[in-house]
Amino acid sequence: MAAPKIPYPPSPTDVPEDLTDYPASYKSKQKLLLVGLFIFLLFYFGLIALCVLLGGYCALRSRMCGRERNRRWPVNPSRSLKRQIESSP
Repeated sequence: MAAPKIPYPPSPTDVPEDLTDYPASYKSKQKLLLVGLFIFLLFYFGLIALCVLLGGYCALRSRMCGRERNRRWPVNPSRSLKRQIESSP
C-alpha cells in the first residue's frame, strides 16, 4: 500500500535555523512582565489577607468589648439616671 499524498507543497530547503527564535529583547520583556505580574499578585493577595485578618480582628474585638462592657458597667444606666434625678435638690 502506498503512503497517502500530503496536499501541501514541499518545505523550503534554505531556511535558517533561528528563524522562529525570539530575540533577546523579547525574552527580557517577557521576564519583566512575569516579575511585574508576580509582584502584583503578591500585593493583591496580601491586601486580601490583610482585609480578612483585620475583619476577623474587628469581629473578635467587638465581641470581647461587648463582654467587657457588661463587666465594667453592671449598673443599668436608666436606673442610675433615676437615682441622680431623685437625689438632686
